[in-house]
Amino acid sequence: MSHGNRQDYWRAYFVSRWRLERRIDDRRGNRVGAAFGEATIAAGVGEAPAICREALTIDYGGRRFTGEQTMLWRFDRADGPTLLFKDGRFFIAMRFAGDGGLLRSAFSHGCGEDLYEGAAEIADENTWRLVWTVRGPRKDYTLDTLYSRLSGRRAAPVIARRIRAQ
Repeated sequence: MSHGNRQDYWRAYFVSRWRLERRIDDRRGNRVGAAFGEATIAAGVGEAPAICREALTIDYGGRRFTGEQTMLWRFDRADGPTLLFKDGRFFIAMRFAGDGGLLRSAFSHGCGEDLYEGAAEIADENTWRLVWTVRGPRKDYTLDTLYSRLSGRRAAPVIARRIRAQ
C-alpha cells in the first residue's frame, strides 16, 4: 500500500462529528471535573488542513461554563495526522503504531515551563481516546477524553484493520 493511501485512511477515520466526554483530574487543585460536548473535524478544501472545532460544557470546581477550541489537522504523513494551532504553528504529530490490536501514539509539547505529554489510542472504527498529562510550576492535571463518532461518514471496519496491518 502506498503512503498516500494511508494518509487517506487517517482522513477517512478522523473527519467526522464526535461526541466527547472528558474527565479533568486536577492534582494541584485537588479537584475533579468533567466536560462534555462535540468535536467536528471538517475536511479542508484541496490541500488546506481539516478544521477541528470542539464545543464543550465544563463542570469544574462547582461551576458550569462553556468553552471552545479550534485546531488544524493535516493528513500529510503515513503514520498519522499532524495537529497545528489555529494560526498554523506546529503543535504535535501523532505517529500511530499497532499495540495489542489497538493503534497508539505518544507525543509531547513544551509550552514555556509546562510540559504537555499526550497519548492517543484508536479502539475501533468509531471510538478513540486522547489523554493529556500537563505538568509545570503551576499545573499538574490530566485530561482524559473519549471521542465517539456521532454521524457523517463512518470509517469502514476494513479501514481500521488496514491501518493496523501497516
